[in-house]
Amino acid sequence: YSLLSGEIALDLAGKSSVAETVKAIFEQPLIPLAQRAPQVPKVLCEVIDRALHKDQTQRWQSAGAMLTALRHSA
Repeated sequence: YSLLSGEIALDLAGKSSVAETVKAIFEQPLIPLAQRAPQVPKVLCEVIDRALHKDQTQRWQSAGAMLTALRHSA
């Protein structure tokens, strides 16, 4: 996410404390990669967003599955 967008997936103030950052991780929705990096192909954004999903059951269930999706996104 950060390598593709140059930013993090959360909307944090410039100098957030550790406590504020941890709170944001648990409470704030992630900003979709396509919103931060519109030049990145949509299918690649979807792969990355799924990897970062807060609901564990919605994430890739294996590195192999994610790798396959990444290969198909190219």
